[in-house]
Amino acid sequence: MSGARVPYGEGKARLLAAAAQWMADHGSLAGLTLRSLATQAGISHNAIYRHYRSVEDMAPDLAAAFTQQLRAGLSQARNEVKSGEGPARTVVTWLFDFALAHPAHFKTAHLTRLGPPGAARELLEAQLAEIRQDMRTQLTQKKMLPEMPPDDLDAALALIIEHTFHSCIRCIESPQQRPALLLRAEQVFTWVLAGAALTAQRGNPPKPGP
Repeated sequence: MSGARVPYGEGKARLLAAAAQWMADHGSLAGLTLRSLATQAGISHNAIYRHYRSVEDMAPDLAAAFTQQLRAGLSQARNEVKSGEGPARTVVTWLFDFALAHPAHFKTAHLTRLGPPGAARELLEAQLAEIRQDMRTQLTQKKMLPEMPPDDLDAALALIIEHTFHSCIRCIESPQQRPALLLRAEQVFTWVLAGAALTAQRGNPPKPGP
């Protein structure tokens, strides 16, 4: 109920969760006011101004909260991949579970990437680049990536991440497709890396994407 006292430090988390749910349901933050957000989050209308001065001010924090959880979870999933196993199944299985458990946050991130340039989108892209670097570092240490020039490897991993991200959105929208999406993710992981490695060996590596 609006106006109820909440534990110290919990108010901001409630606001972010409520804003993410709104954006997932409506496609953007348009039409959302701070007062209605406070009501949805169950905090007082006055307390919301301790955290934000406008709805737009929340966008960077929405992106950051999502990617922090995502990055930590993916890192743990990669650590659990056993020697001799392909990493795609273990990691993407965790990622689909995460997406299905947090559909609002995942759709918010997706919409942010499709939206106009701004602080939230820049932050999200920067954090996705950090996830790509985590992936490269961990899988290289486990000797699960083929030898190729660093730029080519980064470009290949970016393609894999892009495909997997869209697969998560499809999994949220059609959970019954999960087995097929998981199989396709494994195929894309293998094919993209093999193709990139072969092209690099032939001395004609693809140019990195934007």
